[in-house]
Amino acid sequence: MPANIPAGALGRPPEEFLQAVDVCADEWRRDDTNLWVGGMVAAAWWVCGYTPHPPMEPDKESVADRDAIVDQLMMAGTARLGDAETTAWARGVYRMLIYATGYSDEVPLLPTRPAPARP
Repeated sequence: MPANIPAGALGRPPEEFLQAVDVCADEWRRDDTNLWVGGMVAAAWWVCGYTPHPPMEPDKESVADRDAIVDQLMMAGTARLGDAETTAWARGVYRMLIYATGYSDEVPLLPTRPAPARP
C-alpha cells in the first residue's frame, strides 16, 4: 500500500523512513506480543496514512501533521511512566516518532546502524 505522508510531517527522506517502517512491521509480524515494536508500527502506520488513528489515542482520528505528531510525542513521553504494557507501547511510539521527525538518526530496531548520511 502506498504511503500518504502529509507534507512536512517527516524530518528525513520518505524512502529512509519507509525502510524503517518495513523493518518494524516485519518484526511485529514475527512477534505480535512485543508491545514496544507494536507501538513503533502503530506510530509509523499513522504517519504513513495507513490508519487515521493516532497511536496514543486509538479512539480519535487525525492526520499525522507536525502538530499532531508533537501531541503524540508528548502523550507518549508522559505514558512512559505508567504500567509495564503502557510503558512498552509508549516507548515504541516515542522511538518511531522521534525518528520520523528527524530528532534522532538512530533507525528503530537497529540502534547500532545509524541512518545513511545525508548529502
